[in-house]
Amino acid sequence: MSRLLCFFLFAVLSLNLPRMAFADWETSVEAYDREDYVTAVRMWRELASNGDARAQNALGEAYRDGKGGPQNQQEALKWFRRAADLGNPDAEFNLGVAYSIGDGVGKDAEKAREWYRLAALQGHTLAQTGYGASFIDEGTGLQLDLGKAVHWLRKAAAQDEIFAKYFLGNLHHQGRGVAQSNEMALRLWIEAAEGGQLEAQYRLARAYNAGEIVDKDLGKAFYWYSSSAQYGYVPSMYTLGVLYHSGRGTDVNYNRARQWFTNAAEAGHPGAMFNLASMYVTGRSGSVDYALALMWYERALKLEYWPAAASIGYMYENGLGVTQDYENAANYYGLGAANGDDLAERSLDALTAAGFVGRTD
Repeated sequence: MSRLLCFFLFAVLSLNLPRMAFADWETSVEAYDREDYVTAVRMWRELASNGDARAQNALGEAYRDGKGGPQNQQEALKWFRRAADLGNPDAEFNLGVAYSIGDGVGKDAEKAREWYRLAALQGHTLAQTGYGASFIDEGTGLQLDLGKAVHWLRKAAAQDEIFAKYFLGNLHHQGRGVAQSNEMALRLWIEAAEGGQLEAQYRLARAYNAGEIVDKDLGKAFYWYSSSAQYGYVPSMYTLGVLYHSGRGTDVNYNRARQWFTNAAEAGHPGAMFNLASMYVTGRSGSVDYALALMWYERALKLEYWPAAASIGYMYENGLGVTQDYENAANYYGLGAANGDDLAERSLDALTAAGFVGRTD
């Protein structure tokens, strides 16, 4: 499954509620805008019960997001379906997202595509993006069709849909379904990034960092990494940690490096876990803390980040925060070596050559 679906969910959560012409709806939206969710939900429930499709969808979003009451995905789906039965495109899109990510229902790419299609035909730009992207997403198992993908992505991009611009930029960069054009790819990525699309910001940052299709500019790379990291884009959080740690595009700042590694590690990034652990070993975190180092190394290893095995082995070999244990060190070195880590292989060889353990492989 590609990260595309996560972008759509993010988009759903940040959509502004649609406004209608009659007073009860306007009053309910005003209540929502001032964060009086209980009042808004109460009014939507009354409107929804009287067959108002937009209120039904809004009520579904409130249940989904836990606004005005506890989260309840099944109630959310119930109201999305009622609104969708009345042809509400926002509800159709929300059902597409639910089936895409398996939120309250089993993942079903075919049903997701169909709900996106229905909403797309009514002009819903995110749905047009989702429908178009479903024809290039190899992770869904659905039939691919570059012609349809380009048609729907262009339709959405023409209406300034930033997700569509990002995906179209990728297609131009790859020359898939469209003429290969780095100039067009860059233009679309910039438009998407300036509109707040986090993946586009990250992609631009990488391009400026590497001098790929643009002149190398570490300052611009740092800017776009920072922009997406501030809104929770985990790869950018990790990369900012690397930049602050190395002084690449900015001054060396170990405190900020530790903070960004921590943010990314807590979000599940194994490389950030490893680097954060290493900072606790060296004291660049502010102080040496072997217990925290071991904890983060172990978490990274559970995610099959194999360099962590050599680091844990080193801690056992040298008694850093643990009882010195050559056999345990050898076991960790062996685990890393078996999974292709050269440092673990060399460390195991050195431990064996020193006569601390025997090697049987």
